[in-house]
Amino acid sequence: MLPKLIEDVERAIEHECYLAALALALTLPDICGKAEFPNDGNGARYKKWCKNFVCGIQPRNTPSGDMPYLNEDMIYSFRNLFLHQGTPNVKPSSSWDDRCQVNHFKLEITDPDTPDGESSMVSYGAGMKISHREITVGVRDLCYRLRVAAKKYYEENTDKFTFFNFDLKDRRKKSNPFNYLWEEE
Repeated sequence: MLPKLIEDVERAIEHECYLAALALALTLPDICGKAEFPNDGNGARYKKWCKNFVCGIQPRNTPSGDMPYLNEDMIYSFRNLFLHQGTPNVKPSSSWDDRCQVNHFKLEITDPDTPDGESSMVSYGAGMKISHREITVGVRDLCYRLRVAAKKYYEENTDKFTFFNFDLKDRRKKSNPFNYLWEEE
């Protein structure tokens, strides 16, 4: 099932259905986290899996100094607000790394031939005290990072996905270009 979900993320990106791709991509750590950390609760395993397998795929500009960066806490907060409330934002927590306490979280959708990724900004006020932190996350880049990590993890750990137990039959006519048949037991 996971390879089909990853394919659907890719198809959604190809057809410029970016928010649908993002919603599905944000579920991949849930699935892989269940495989890697089956005894942990949803939030703990999601964040642990992201920290170990997604956040290692570095953004184009490695964060330094006071700059915020996309970490497992931010991805999980974004996932929750986006999937459960339809809000593409994050809600910082006191448990987060200080650098990730952002005042403004932005998503960016660019043309397919335009690079996107992650960028951040910090403003300083009196006494060089940080007055504002902001991060911009590219939708295509985040989808890429999530699906590449999930695909690699699945290929290396297929045996851990024993919880997939379902029947799903696609009965569309073969002329449909998106036709795929599968059954898993």
